[in-house]
Amino acid sequence: MTATDNQQEKKAPLIILLTLIAYLITYILRSYLANKLGSNFYGEYAIAWQVLVLIGFIALLGTNTAGTRYLANFLHLHKDVDALSYIKWNIKFIRGTFITCWAIGVLSFITMLFLHIFHVHDIREHHLIFYMFWIAPAYASIFLLTNYLLANNNFILSTFLQGTLLNLIFLVCFFCAFHIWPNHFTKFEVSLVLFVSTVTVAFICFIVVVNKIKLVKQLNIRDLLLGKNANQPLWRNTSYKLAITQLSFFVMTACVLFILQVVLHSNRKVGYFSAGITISTILFVVGFAITVPLRPLISSLCASKSGKNALQAKVNFANLLFVIFLVPLMIMLIIFSRQLLNHFGADFVQAQPTCIILILSEFVFSFTLIGQAILSYSGYAKVVMVTKLITVALALIGGIFATIFFGLKGMAYTTLVFSSVNLLLISYFCQQKLSIRCLSIY
Repeated sequence: MTATDNQQEKKAPLIILLTLIAYLITYILRSYLANKLGSNFYGEYAIAWQVLVLIGFIALLGTNTAGTRYLANFLHLHKDVDALSYIKWNIKFIRGTFITCWAIGVLSFITMLFLHIFHVHDIREHHLIFYMFWIAPAYASIFLLTNYLLANNNFILSTFLQGTLLNLIFLVCFFCAFHIWPNHFTKFEVSLVLFVSTVTVAFICFIVVVNKIKLVKQLNIRDLLLGKNANQPLWRNTSYKLAITQLSFFVMTACVLFILQVVLHSNRKVGYFSAGITISTILFVVGFAITVPLRPLISSLCASKSGKNALQAKVNFANLLFVIFLVPLMIMLIIFSRQLLNHFGADFVQAQPTCIILILSEFVFSFTLIGQAILSYSGYAKVVMVTKLITVALALIGGIFATIFFGLKGMAYTTLVFSSVNLLLISYFCQQKLSIRCLSIY
Protein backbone atom coordinates (compact mmCIF):
# COMPACT_ATOMS: atom_id res chain seq x y z
CA MET A 1 0.00 0.00 0.00
CA THR A 2 2.73 2.48 1.00
CA ALA A 3 5.43 3.76 -1.29
CA THR A 4 9.08 3.87 -0.36
CA ASP A 5 10.56 7.16 0.78
CA ASN A 6 12.45 7.55 -2.51
CA GLN A 7 9.29 6.96 -4.49
CA GLN A 8 7.48 9.57 -2.39
CA GLU A 9 10.18 12.15 -3.09
CA LYS A 10 10.08 11.32 -6.80
CA LYS A 11 6.37 12.14 -6.79
CA ALA A 12 7.05 15.71 -5.60
CA PRO A 13 7.70 17.15 -9.12
CA LEU A 14 4.46 15.64 -10.45
CA ILE A 15 2.52 16.98 -7.47
CA ILE A 16 4.03 20.43 -8.06
CA LEU A 17 3.12 20.22 -11.75
CA LEU A 18 -0.50 19.30 -10.95
CA THR A 19 -0.63 22.13 -8.42
CA LEU A 20 0.66 24.61 -10.99
CA ILE A 21 -1.97 23.42 -13.48
CA ALA A 22 -4.65 23.80 -10.79
CA TYR A 23 -3.43 27.31 -10.02
CA LEU A 24 -3.38 28.25 -13.70
CA ILE A 25 -6.99 27.11 -14.04
CA THR A 26 -7.89 29.04 -10.87
CA TYR A 27 -6.19 32.15 -12.23
CA ILE A 28 -8.07 31.86 -15.53
CA LEU A 29 -11.33 31.32 -13.62
CA ARG A 30 -10.86 34.30 -11.30
CA SER A 31 -9.75 36.68 -14.06
CA TYR A 32 -12.63 35.44 -16.25
CA LEU A 33 -15.13 36.10 -13.45
CA ALA A 34 -13.62 39.53 -12.71
CA ASN A 35 -14.08 40.54 -16.36
CA LYS A 36 -17.59 39.10 -16.62
CA LEU A 37 -18.91 40.28 -13.25
CA GLY A 38 -17.07 43.60 -13.02
CA SER A 39 -14.84 44.69 -10.14
CA ASN A 40 -17.74 45.57 -7.84
CA PHE A 41 -19.64 42.25 -8.18
CA TYR A 42 -16.34 40.37 -8.17
CA GLY A 43 -15.50 41.94 -4.81
CA GLU A 44 -18.75 40.57 -3.38
CA TYR A 45 -17.99 37.17 -4.92
CA ALA A 46 -14.54 37.20 -3.30
CA ILE A 47 -16.05 37.78 0.15
CA ALA A 48 -18.71 35.09 -0.39
CA TRP A 49 -16.08 32.60 -1.56
CA GLN A 50 -14.01 33.14 1.57
CA VAL A 51 -17.14 32.64 3.68
CA LEU A 52 -17.85 29.40 1.81
CA VAL A 53 -14.32 28.14 2.49
CA LEU A 54 -14.60 29.19 6.13
CA ILE A 55 -17.96 27.44 6.67
CA GLY A 56 -16.69 24.34 4.87
CA PHE A 57 -13.68 23.98 7.13
CA ILE A 58 -15.70 24.77 10.25
CA ALA A 59 -17.98 21.87 9.26
CA LEU A 60 -14.96 19.53 9.15
CA LEU A 61 -13.92 20.43 12.74
CA GLY A 62 -10.26 19.83 11.87
CA THR A 63 -10.78 16.16 11.01
CA ASN A 64 -9.49 16.62 7.47
CA THR A 65 -6.09 17.51 8.93
CA ALA A 66 -6.26 15.05 11.85
CA GLY A 67 -7.00 12.27 9.37
CA THR A 68 -3.61 12.83 7.77
CA ARG A 69 -2.07 12.20 11.18
CA TYR A 70 -4.11 9.29 12.59
CA LEU A 71 -5.54 7.54 9.54
CA ALA A 72 -2.22 7.69 7.69
CA ASN A 73 -0.48 6.02 10.62
CA PHE A 74 -3.12 3.25 10.88
CA LEU A 75 -3.01 2.54 7.14
CA HIS A 76 0.79 2.64 7.12
CA LEU A 77 0.93 0.01 9.89
CA HIS A 78 -1.89 -2.05 8.28
CA LYS A 79 -4.13 -1.56 11.33
CA ASP A 80 -7.33 -1.99 9.35
CA VAL A 81 -9.58 -2.23 12.41
CA ASP A 82 -8.25 1.05 13.83
CA ALA A 83 -8.42 2.72 10.42
CA LEU A 84 -12.06 1.71 9.96
CA SER A 85 -12.86 2.85 13.52
CA TYR A 86 -11.32 6.24 12.82
CA ILE A 87 -13.29 6.72 9.59
CA LYS A 88 -16.54 5.78 11.37
CA TRP A 89 -15.78 8.12 14.25
CA ASN A 90 -14.78 10.90 11.83
CA ILE A 91 -18.05 10.77 9.86
CA LYS A 92 -20.19 10.61 13.01
CA PHE A 93 -18.19 13.45 14.56
CA ILE A 94 -18.90 15.89 11.73
CA ARG A 95 -22.44 14.85 10.79
CA GLY A 96 -23.89 17.38 13.25
CA THR A 97 -22.12 20.33 11.63
CA PHE A 98 -23.08 19.10 8.16
CA ILE A 99 -26.73 18.79 9.16
CA THR A 100 -26.58 22.26 10.76
CA CYS A 101 -25.17 23.76 7.55
CA TRP A 102 -27.90 22.15 5.46
CA ALA A 103 -30.58 23.24 7.94
CA ILE A 104 -29.40 26.85 7.86
CA GLY A 105 -29.14 26.67 4.08
CA VAL A 106 -32.67 25.31 3.68
CA LEU A 107 -34.05 27.81 6.21
CA SER A 108 -32.35 30.75 4.50
CA PHE A 109 -33.56 29.57 1.09
CA ILE A 110 -37.14 29.21 2.33
CA THR A 111 -36.93 32.69 3.87
CA MET A 112 -35.58 34.18 0.63
CA LEU A 113 -38.28 32.36 -1.36
CA PHE A 114 -40.96 33.69 1.00
CA LEU A 115 -39.66 37.25 0.62
CA HIS A 116 -39.56 36.79 -3.15
CA ILE A 117 -43.12 35.48 -3.42
CA PHE A 118 -44.46 38.46 -1.44
CA HIS A 119 -42.35 40.90 -3.48
CA VAL A 120 -40.29 42.03 -0.49
CA HIS A 121 -36.88 41.16 -1.97
CA ASP A 122 -35.87 39.46 -5.22
CA ILE A 123 -34.44 36.00 -4.47
CA ARG A 124 -31.74 36.60 -7.07
CA GLU A 125 -30.36 39.73 -5.42
CA HIS A 126 -29.49 38.76 -1.84
CA HIS A 127 -25.83 39.00 -0.86
CA LEU A 128 -23.94 35.94 -2.08
CA ILE A 129 -23.04 35.01 1.49
CA PHE A 130 -26.60 33.85 2.18
CA TYR A 131 -26.32 31.15 -0.51
CA MET A 132 -23.14 29.58 0.85
CA PHE A 133 -24.59 27.39 3.63
CA TRP A 134 -26.22 24.89 1.28
CA ILE A 135 -23.00 24.63 -0.74
CA ALA A 136 -20.57 24.28 2.20
CA PRO A 137 -21.21 20.58 3.10
CA ALA A 138 -20.47 19.44 -0.47
CA TYR A 139 -17.37 21.64 -0.56
CA ALA A 140 -16.20 20.27 2.81
CA SER A 141 -16.77 16.68 1.65
CA ILE A 142 -14.25 17.16 -1.17
CA PHE A 143 -11.45 17.98 1.27
CA LEU A 144 -12.43 15.27 3.72
CA LEU A 145 -12.38 12.59 1.01
CA THR A 146 -9.19 13.81 -0.67
CA ASN A 147 -7.42 13.82 2.71
CA TYR A 148 -8.43 10.16 3.10
CA LEU A 149 -6.64 9.57 -0.20
CA LEU A 150 -3.63 11.55 1.04
CA ALA A 151 -3.56 9.40 4.20
CA ASN A 152 -3.57 6.34 1.93
CA ASN A 153 -0.51 7.73 0.08
CA ASN A 154 -2.55 8.51 -3.05
CA PHE A 155 -0.77 11.85 -3.32
CA ILE A 156 -1.35 12.35 -7.04
CA LEU A 157 -5.07 11.56 -6.93
CA SER A 158 -5.62 13.75 -3.89
CA THR A 159 -3.86 16.71 -5.48
CA PHE A 160 -5.64 16.24 -8.80
CA LEU A 161 -9.15 15.97 -7.33
CA GLN A 162 -9.07 18.85 -4.85
CA GLY A 163 -7.07 21.13 -7.12
CA THR A 164 -7.04 20.51 -10.86
CA LEU A 165 -10.42 18.78 -11.27
CA LEU A 166 -12.30 21.04 -8.84
CA ASN A 167 -11.17 24.25 -10.50
CA LEU A 168 -11.58 22.85 -14.01
CA ILE A 169 -15.22 21.94 -13.31
CA PHE A 170 -15.80 25.39 -11.81
CA LEU A 171 -14.38 26.99 -14.96
CA VAL A 172 -16.41 24.81 -17.33
CA CYS A 173 -19.64 25.33 -15.36
CA PHE A 174 -19.20 29.12 -15.18
CA PHE A 175 -18.35 29.27 -18.89
CA CYS A 176 -21.54 27.36 -19.74
CA ALA A 177 -23.59 29.44 -17.32
CA PHE A 178 -22.49 32.74 -18.86
CA HIS A 179 -23.72 31.44 -22.21
CA ILE A 180 -27.02 30.20 -20.76
CA TRP A 181 -27.66 33.55 -19.00
CA PRO A 182 -25.64 35.95 -21.19
CA ASN A 183 -27.50 39.18 -20.46
CA HIS A 184 -28.09 39.21 -16.70
CA PHE A 185 -26.01 36.90 -14.52
CA THR A 186 -27.41 37.17 -10.99
CA LYS A 187 -26.17 36.10 -7.57
CA PHE A 188 -28.60 33.19 -7.58
CA GLU A 189 -27.04 31.85 -10.78
CA VAL A 190 -23.55 32.18 -9.23
CA SER A 191 -24.64 30.11 -6.23
CA LEU A 192 -26.28 27.54 -8.51
CA VAL A 193 -23.06 27.09 -10.50
CA LEU A 194 -21.06 26.68 -7.29
CA PHE A 195 -23.53 24.11 -5.95
CA VAL A 196 -23.59 21.99 -9.12
CA SER A 197 -19.79 22.10 -9.39
CA THR A 198 -19.07 21.10 -5.79
CA VAL A 199 -21.65 18.30 -5.73
CA THR A 200 -20.23 16.89 -8.97
CA VAL A 201 -16.65 16.86 -7.64
CA ALA A 202 -17.74 15.49 -4.24
CA PHE A 203 -19.50 12.57 -5.96
CA ILE A 204 -16.39 11.82 -8.06
CA CYS A 205 -14.21 11.94 -4.93
CA PHE A 206 -16.52 9.50 -3.16
CA ILE A 207 -16.32 7.00 -6.03
CA VAL A 208 -12.52 7.25 -6.08
CA VAL A 209 -12.23 6.78 -2.29
CA VAL A 210 -14.48 3.70 -2.37
CA ASN A 211 -12.25 2.16 -5.04
CA LYS A 212 -8.91 3.11 -3.46
CA ILE A 213 -9.69 2.47 0.22
CA LYS A 214 -11.52 -0.84 0.33
CA LEU A 215 -12.29 -0.43 4.04
CA VAL A 216 -14.87 2.22 3.19
CA LYS A 217 -17.11 -0.46 1.65
CA GLN A 218 -17.55 -1.95 5.13
CA LEU A 219 -19.26 1.19 6.44
CA ASN A 220 -22.91 0.91 7.43
CA ILE A 221 -24.76 4.00 6.16
CA ARG A 222 -27.60 3.68 8.67
CA ASP A 223 -25.16 3.36 11.56
CA LEU A 224 -23.24 6.42 10.36
CA LEU A 225 -26.40 8.51 10.11
CA LEU A 226 -28.18 7.34 13.26
CA GLY A 227 -25.61 5.55 15.42
CA LYS A 228 -24.11 7.03 18.58
CA ASN A 229 -20.58 8.31 18.25
CA ALA A 230 -17.90 6.66 20.38
CA ASN A 231 -16.07 8.83 22.90
CA GLN A 232 -12.57 9.34 21.52
CA PRO A 233 -11.08 12.25 23.52
CA LEU A 234 -7.63 12.01 21.90
CA TRP A 235 -8.97 12.17 18.34
CA ARG A 236 -11.57 14.78 19.29
CA ASN A 237 -9.24 17.13 21.15
CA THR A 238 -6.55 16.93 18.47
CA SER A 239 -9.16 17.67 15.80
CA TYR A 240 -10.39 20.72 17.70
CA LYS A 241 -6.85 22.10 18.03
CA LEU A 242 -6.10 21.50 14.36
CA ALA A 243 -9.46 23.03 13.42
CA ILE A 244 -8.68 26.24 15.30
CA THR A 245 -5.21 26.36 13.72
CA GLN A 246 -6.57 25.81 10.23
CA LEU A 247 -9.54 28.11 10.64
CA SER A 248 -7.41 30.97 11.92
CA PHE A 249 -5.95 31.35 8.42
CA PHE A 250 -9.36 31.33 6.71
CA VAL A 251 -10.88 33.59 9.38
CA MET A 252 -8.06 36.06 8.84
CA THR A 253 -8.54 36.06 5.05
CA ALA A 254 -12.31 36.53 5.37
CA CYS A 255 -11.96 39.20 8.07
CA VAL A 256 -9.37 41.07 6.01
CA LEU A 257 -11.89 41.39 3.16
CA PHE A 258 -14.67 42.40 5.57
CA ILE A 259 -12.41 45.02 7.16
CA LEU A 260 -11.54 46.45 3.74
CA GLN A 261 -15.22 46.61 2.80
CA VAL A 262 -16.28 48.25 6.06
CA VAL A 263 -13.38 50.72 6.35
CA LEU A 264 -13.08 51.64 2.67
CA HIS A 265 -16.80 51.27 1.85
CA SER A 266 -15.98 49.66 -1.49
CA ASN A 267 -16.59 46.21 -2.98
CA ARG A 268 -14.37 47.34 -5.85
CA LYS A 269 -11.29 47.71 -3.63
CA VAL A 270 -12.08 44.35 -2.06
CA GLY A 271 -11.96 42.98 -5.61
CA TYR A 272 -8.55 44.60 -6.17
CA PHE A 273 -7.16 43.06 -2.97
CA SER A 274 -8.66 39.68 -3.85
CA ALA A 275 -6.96 39.80 -7.25
CA GLY A 276 -3.65 40.38 -5.48
CA ILE A 277 -4.34 37.39 -3.23
CA THR A 278 -5.16 35.24 -6.28
CA ILE A 279 -1.88 36.15 -7.96
CA SER A 280 0.26 35.64 -4.86
CA THR A 281 -1.46 32.38 -3.83
CA ILE A 282 0.60 30.42 -6.35
CA LEU A 283 3.51 30.66 -3.88
CA PHE A 284 1.39 29.04 -1.17
CA VAL A 285 -0.01 26.25 -3.35
CA VAL A 286 3.41 25.33 -4.73
CA GLY A 287 4.84 25.36 -1.21
CA PHE A 288 1.99 23.19 0.04
CA ALA A 289 2.49 20.77 -2.86
CA ILE A 290 6.15 20.35 -1.89
CA THR A 291 5.09 19.34 1.63
CA VAL A 292 2.38 16.86 0.55
CA PRO A 293 4.60 13.72 0.40
CA LEU A 294 6.12 14.68 3.77
CA ARG A 295 2.90 15.09 5.78
CA PRO A 296 1.79 11.43 6.16
CA LEU A 297 5.32 10.48 7.38
CA ILE A 298 5.72 13.03 10.17
CA SER A 299 3.80 11.23 12.90
CA SER A 300 5.72 7.94 12.55
CA LEU A 301 9.15 9.56 12.03
CA CYS A 302 8.86 11.72 15.14
CA ALA A 303 8.46 8.61 17.32
CA SER A 304 12.23 7.88 17.45
CA LYS A 305 15.58 9.64 17.32
CA SER A 306 16.56 7.91 14.09
CA GLY A 307 13.19 8.85 12.66
CA LYS A 308 13.79 12.50 13.54
CA ASN A 309 17.14 12.35 11.76
CA ALA A 310 15.39 10.98 8.68
CA LEU A 311 12.74 13.69 9.01
CA GLN A 312 15.41 16.40 9.18
CA ALA A 313 16.89 15.09 5.92
CA LYS A 314 13.47 15.28 4.29
CA VAL A 315 12.92 18.77 5.67
CA ASN A 316 16.27 19.85 4.20
CA PHE A 317 15.26 18.43 0.81
CA ALA A 318 11.85 20.12 0.97
CA ASN A 319 13.41 23.49 1.84
CA LEU A 320 15.83 23.11 -1.05
CA LEU A 321 12.82 22.64 -3.34
CA PHE A 322 11.25 25.72 -1.75
CA VAL A 323 14.28 27.81 -2.69
CA ILE A 324 14.55 26.35 -6.20
CA PHE A 325 10.89 26.88 -7.05
CA LEU A 326 9.62 29.77 -4.92
CA VAL A 327 12.44 32.33 -5.23
CA PRO A 328 12.36 32.54 -9.07
CA LEU A 329 8.56 32.38 -8.99
CA MET A 330 8.34 35.29 -6.55
CA ILE A 331 10.67 37.40 -8.69
CA MET A 332 8.64 36.68 -11.83
CA LEU A 333 5.37 37.56 -10.09
CA ILE A 334 6.77 40.90 -8.96
CA ILE A 335 8.17 41.74 -12.41
CA PHE A 336 4.94 40.86 -14.23
CA SER A 337 2.47 41.94 -11.51
CA ARG A 338 1.09 44.78 -13.63
CA GLN A 339 0.39 42.52 -16.61
CA LEU A 340 -1.18 39.87 -14.37
CA LEU A 341 -3.51 42.39 -12.73
CA ASN A 342 -4.53 43.65 -16.17
CA HIS A 343 -6.01 40.20 -16.88
CA PHE A 344 -8.64 40.91 -14.21
CA GLY A 345 -9.55 44.25 -15.79
CA ALA A 346 -7.86 47.52 -16.70
CA ASP A 347 -8.89 49.20 -13.41
CA PHE A 348 -7.20 46.45 -11.32
CA VAL A 349 -3.75 47.72 -12.38
CA GLN A 350 -3.93 50.54 -9.82
CA ALA A 351 -3.53 47.90 -7.09
CA GLN A 352 -0.01 46.92 -8.26
CA PRO A 353 1.83 48.17 -5.12
CA THR A 354 -0.58 46.21 -2.93
CA CYS A 355 -0.13 43.13 -5.10
CA ILE A 356 3.67 43.26 -4.77
CA ILE A 357 3.45 43.47 -0.96
CA LEU A 358 1.04 40.50 -0.93
CA ILE A 359 3.47 38.49 -3.08
CA LEU A 360 6.24 39.09 -0.52
CA SER A 361 3.86 38.20 2.33
CA GLU A 362 2.80 34.93 0.69
CA PHE A 363 6.43 34.05 0.01
CA VAL A 364 7.29 34.42 3.70
CA PHE A 365 4.14 32.60 4.83
CA SER A 366 4.89 29.62 2.56
CA PHE A 367 8.04 28.86 4.54
CA THR A 368 5.93 28.27 7.68
CA LEU A 369 4.17 25.28 6.08
CA ILE A 370 6.83 22.68 6.91
CA GLY A 371 7.30 23.73 10.54
CA GLN A 372 3.57 24.04 11.10
CA ALA A 373 2.95 20.54 9.71
CA ILE A 374 5.74 19.04 11.85
CA LEU A 375 4.37 20.55 15.06
CA SER A 376 0.75 19.70 14.21
CA TYR A 377 1.40 16.04 13.38
CA SER A 378 3.88 15.34 16.17
CA GLY A 379 1.71 16.15 19.19
CA TYR A 380 2.23 19.91 19.40
CA ALA A 381 -0.97 21.05 17.71
CA LYS A 382 -1.71 23.29 20.72
CA VAL A 383 1.54 25.22 20.18
CA VAL A 384 0.59 25.92 16.57
CA MET A 385 -2.96 26.82 17.61
CA VAL A 386 -1.86 29.38 20.22
CA THR A 387 0.76 30.86 17.89
CA LYS A 388 -1.78 31.22 15.11
CA LEU A 389 -4.46 32.74 17.32
CA ILE A 390 -2.10 35.36 18.73
CA THR A 391 -0.60 36.38 15.37
CA VAL A 392 -3.97 36.43 13.60
CA ALA A 393 -5.60 38.51 16.36
CA LEU A 394 -2.76 41.04 16.33
CA ALA A 395 -2.75 41.11 12.51
CA LEU A 396 -6.47 41.89 12.37
CA ILE A 397 -6.25 44.61 15.03
CA GLY A 398 -3.22 46.11 13.31
CA GLY A 399 -4.91 45.72 9.93
CA ILE A 400 -7.87 47.87 10.95
CA PHE A 401 -5.67 50.84 11.88
CA ALA A 402 -3.31 50.28 8.94
CA THR A 403 -6.26 50.30 6.52
CA ILE A 404 -7.70 53.47 8.07
CA PHE A 405 -4.42 55.34 7.58
CA PHE A 406 -2.88 53.70 4.52
CA GLY A 407 -5.72 51.95 2.64
CA LEU A 408 -5.07 48.70 0.76
CA LYS A 409 -1.29 48.98 1.12
CA GLY A 410 -1.66 49.28 4.89
CA MET A 411 -3.50 45.96 5.12
CA ALA A 412 -0.97 44.31 2.80
CA TYR A 413 1.97 45.53 4.93
CA THR A 414 0.21 44.17 8.03
CA THR A 415 -0.02 40.68 6.51
CA LEU A 416 3.68 40.82 5.60
CA VAL A 417 4.75 41.79 9.13
CA PHE A 418 2.73 39.12 10.87
CA SER A 419 3.63 36.42 8.34
CA SER A 420 7.26 37.13 9.28
CA VAL A 421 6.49 36.97 13.01
CA ASN A 422 4.61 33.70 12.55
CA LEU A 423 7.55 32.18 10.64
CA LEU A 424 10.01 33.09 13.39
CA LEU A 425 7.77 31.64 16.13
CA ILE A 426 7.11 28.37 14.27
CA SER A 427 10.83 27.94 13.59
CA TYR A 428 11.66 28.56 17.24
CA PHE A 429 9.15 26.01 18.55
CA CYS A 430 10.25 23.34 16.06
CA GLN A 431 13.81 23.70 17.31
CA GLN A 432 12.81 23.84 20.98
CA LYS A 433 10.24 21.02 21.04
CA LEU A 434 11.65 18.58 18.49
CA SER A 435 15.18 19.76 17.67
CA ILE A 436 14.11 20.05 14.04
CA ARG A 437 15.48 22.95 11.99
CA CYS A 438 12.48 23.66 9.81
CA LEU A 439 14.31 26.26 7.68
CA SER A 440 17.46 24.24 7.12
CA ILE A 441 18.59 23.09 3.66
CA TYR A 442 21.66 21.09 4.77
